[in-house]
Amino acid sequence: MMRGAIFLRTILLIVAGLATDCYESEFPLDPAPQVQTDSRLVGAWRCVTPDANDEASTLTVDGSQGRTYAVTLQESGKPPDRYEGYTSSLKAITLVNLRDVAATPTRWVFIHYALLQPNVLLIRVVNEQLLKGVAKSPVAVRTTIERERLNPALYEDSIVCVRMHG
Repeated sequence: MMRGAIFLRTILLIVAGLATDCYESEFPLDPAPQVQTDSRLVGAWRCVTPDANDEASTLTVDGSQGRTYAVTLQESGKPPDRYEGYTSSLKAITLVNLRDVAATPTRWVFIHYALLQPNVLLIRVVNEQLLKGVAKSPVAVRTTIERERLNPALYEDSIVCVRMHG
């Protein structure tokens, strides 16, 4: 699998060691969902990585459960991968806690998203570099992310998704 496709899988908590700089956690930032799902994310998206050798993947987001997302990633010719997640609100930013429903042990990644246009989604994952040496607790991780929220190095490279119609 190409590095870009691996990165896409990591961004979606297609976890465990895919991108070397992706921060993986044994816990989410909040123990339970605190924030309603963002209805703007719901639907099917066609996603690409910066790697020109990667094929696009389909990301489907279902937010009908109120405070949790059901996420499916479909790569061409492969069975779909399924994830679940929910949003945590930090100082001036929101992050989605996302985990692979089939993975054991459970590992969480923290995702920042931005709608650049109503049908264009930018997804970035929290980078491990700024969290090295931080105590392995939700409070310590949250505090560090809040403090570094304006630091461009907080996130890894991004993927871009375009809403699919029809």
